Amino acid sequence: ILIMLIPLIVVILLAAKLAVDLFSTSKNLHALDNVVVLSTKIGALVHETQKERGMTAGFLGSSGEKFKTELPVQRENVDVKLKELEVFLNSFNKNDYSSEFLENLNSGLKKVEKLSDTRNGVNSLTLNAALAIGYYTDLNKLLLKVIGTITKLSNSAAVSQQLVSYMNFLLSKERAGIERAVGTNTFAKDSFGAGMKAKFYTLIAEQNAYMDSFLKVSDLKTVEFYETNLKADSIEEVERIRKIALYSDIETKFGIDANHWFKEITEKINLLKKVEDHISQTLVITIDNEMNNANQNMIVFGLLSIFGIALTMILARTI
Repeated sequence: ILIMLIPLIVVILLAAKLAVDLFSTSKNLHALDNVVVLSTKIGALVHETQKERGMTAGFLGSSGEKFKTELPVQRENVDVKLKELEVFLNSFNKNDYSSEFLENLNSGLKKVEKLSDTRNGVNSLTLNAALAIGYYTDLNKLLLKVIGTITKLSNSAAVSQQLVSYMNFLLSKERAGIERAVGTNTFAKDSFGAGMKAKFYTLIAEQNAYMDSFLKVSDLKTVEFYETNLKADSIEEVERIRKIALYSDIETKFGIDANHWFKEITEKINLLKKVEDHISQTLVITIDNEMNNANQNMIVFGLLSIFGIALTMILARTI
């Protein structure tokens, strides 16, 4: 009996360790599933605040002449997405996640509280464009930082790879949003502000760098979806206007209508949003598949362990 007891104990310990690991994996994936849904809510809010930032820049650059009817409508769109995020957070268990994640989330939500003050400053034209653009940029940076923290929560190689791909894409899209705001303000004034031309150039370079990283990390299907959908006249028009702003000898009087620039680059960013939604949906599907596999493995290995232990005990008694 003592001789048979030794391998029996080993089998029980191995089975217990395997069960704990599979349960931990399943729990981690379930937590990731919830937080990825949160990231889609944050992504939707950031997409709208990017638009508000661009319109705000054009409104201030034209001293309140341009975007005076579009801006209030866009603010309502932002408020709708903000309300959806708040409703989701009411049922979201923050305590299941790391202190870094909570710190970033709370910082982003605290920044949102200053949105009303910023809007009032814009309405009265007492807030300059640099500060207004800076507020929205800082807000989006903090919100995207929450999504960035998610990459540290995954124990799955496949999920981690998609999260890194997703994050690089979002960072590139955010630079496109800042470019929209800087360009709108510049063309509304018909001249670059102090340091704005260098910033415009840097934003384009950063977009390309993050997008290059995204394409290198992403799987073939995601790359194909990106290349298929990022084909439109608006993309060529944005490139044409970029060249006028950056490479022409003139520093003022570009002859580019701010509303036209905003419309064209918004169409491009909307295509990027389509790709963003595809990536997030693919990520959710991957997590669900991995979670189902983990649960199935837990059941199968659990049954095999019980069968093995029972068979060992029967053989021990028989011998």
